[in-house]
Amino acid sequence: MIAESVHQGFGLSEDGVISGTERLDDLEVPSGSVLERDFTVARLPGFLALDLRINGQPAPFVELRLLGPIDVDGRTNAAGHFGPKRVPGGTWSVWAYDRKAGWDGPLSGDILVDPGEQADAVFDAQLVPGTLTCVGADGRALAGEPVTVVRVGQVGPWDFVPTSPVASLKTDANGRLSLQLMPGEYALQRGVYEPWNDEEGSTSPFTWTSSGPLVERVQL
Repeated sequence: MIAESVHQGFGLSEDGVISGTERLDDLEVPSGSVLERDFTVARLPGFLALDLRINGQPAPFVELRLLGPIDVDGRTNAAGHFGPKRVPGGTWSVWAYDRKAGWDGPLSGDILVDPGEQADAVFDAQLVPGTLTCVGADGRALAGEPVTVVRVGQVGPWDFVPTSPVASLKTDANGRLSLQLMPGEYALQRGVYEPWNDEEGSTSPFTWTSSGPLVERVQL
């Protein structure tokens, strides 16, 4: 008697090739016998494509992380288009980010990829400009100070702590920060962000709305 496991599944290699295994069932084949068996494969690959806009305009060269049966990294092209990318069938969500511009966040809505089919989606991320003035306990502006913007209560797909770093910046000579963020809950942390450091700098929360920050001054 020979016992064998039959596997099927998916992973994504560095060169974009889907491979891997997943257990389908066990077979027991009597010695000297031939056994024929049909299997139903639940997750065949499909294709995913999307167009990303920011405030209604095409968003070129924005980094993406697709979260689904596996994680897939990508980037929009010069026209704000991504894909089509061959991915396992299933439900996918998308996180977009631009570290140089200093913003990141999840895109609203999911994409359902049916096996053997292509799913197309259009996302429009809202980015709102605004300015914060950072002051110390004495009320004086913190000029030329390194600060980190962190997302609160919504951890990015690559983070393992309750806050997610968005951007590391320096205040100007008047203690101001010019930001462009997606609406949500954030905090400013004085100094360089170190997630496992128990002696972090002071942190102050703030809310970013569809019209900008709710407050103009943040004490750190």
